[in-house]
Amino acid sequence: MLAELNTQLGRLPGPGECQISLSQVGPSRAKLLDLRPSDPVLVFTQYVRYGKQPFYLAKCLIAARAGHLSVMQSLQS
Repeated sequence: MLAELNTQLGRLPGPGECQISLSQVGPSRAKLLDLRPSDPVLVFTQYVRYGKQPFYLAKCLIAARAGHLSVMQSLQS
């Protein structure tokens, strides 16, 4: 996906950001994910900027039944 963005935009987008929040999965997503609508989920919404404007890149839901979660970040130069 990043290669296609680079081709379309002509340069690397960035910087990026990931917002983390808690929510309930809701009725429409519950059916797709085999969860109850009231099940809690951790929501990761990842954005990247192009110039000074953010645009949506990805949203990930982590259900409570996923178990232990470890988040690691590394910087690449």
